[in-house]
Amino acid sequence: MLAANELATAARRALLGSIVRGTRELADADAAIRRGVPTCRRVNFVGLRGGVGVSTTAASVATILAQRRPRRVLAVDGGASRAVTLLTGADAVPEPLEEAAPSRRRTLPERRPAAATSWEATSALPASPIGLRVVAPEPTGARQASPAEWRTAVEPITRFFDVAVGDWGRRAPSVDLSAAVDDAHALALVARADRFALEEAFAHVGAIRARSGRAPLVVAVDVDGVGPAASRAAGSWGLEPIHFVPFDSRYGTGSGAGAGSGAGAGAGRPAAQAVREAHIRLAAALIEASLPPSSVAPGEKAEAPA
Repeated sequence: MLAANELATAARRALLGSIVRGTRELADADAAIRRGVPTCRRVNFVGLRGGVGVSTTAASVATILAQRRPRRVLAVDGGASRAVTLLTGADAVPEPLEEAAPSRRRTLPERRPAAATSWEATSALPASPIGLRVVAPEPTGARQASPAEWRTAVEPITRFFDVAVGDWGRRAPSVDLSAAVDDAHALALVARADRFALEEAFAHVGAIRARSGRAPLVVAVDVDGVGPAASRAAGSWGLEPIHFVPFDSRYGTGSGAGAGSGAGAGAGRPAAQAVREAHIRLAAALIEASLPPSSVAPGEKAEAPA
């Protein structure tokens, strides 16, 4: 048998190794988040059922990207509750710039369809404290945006942003889930972390891959506190990786989801930290998934043509 001091030493080494691995993983995730992109990458979040954490996860990922990427990030608030606007702290519309020429003081609906400059695309959009811009396709309606409303609001301005993170909310597969797929370079299909919900999500993975050529990232949010057991079991099915996200009801309920402010900053440790780290890893995975297959990873050299 190992002596008590040998057991203590082994435990310290295991803990240190776990910390080192976790730190390395987060450093790799940060590098992936900061990767350059050839054109605006559209990353969408969608759920098959309500109350699974779609908006909270989308708001946090958008905030993390805005914090860490050097260029503009857009959040598209297309859910029925308009939760992304509140969660990111972008609920106040900025005043028009006083120095703007009278000819440029058009309303946002007038500017957006023909935006020719980044000023026209961004100046009247609500902004979070860290500069994340938010556009709501149907700002006055108490319903989720239709695919047509989404296209009208988003398509003319996305070229002025590095990444656009969309909250499509709950979408019925038979109605317009396909629109969320068609709009995205990478799709996060959000579900509860129980077996039934994950089986339902995976039932749509094949159809989504057939339509877009890429499989969605299945995100299991533990809103019911069931733990990661079902997600680990689902990962053994050999279909697609599961991104398990812990849940803390206090996380992301204040201004700037995931930004270390508001109610999220007051959430107990280690719960809030575990949620944030899961969102960081998810943000990195979505950026990687959104890139063209021919993209070269940081530090790699493209092969010379034959």
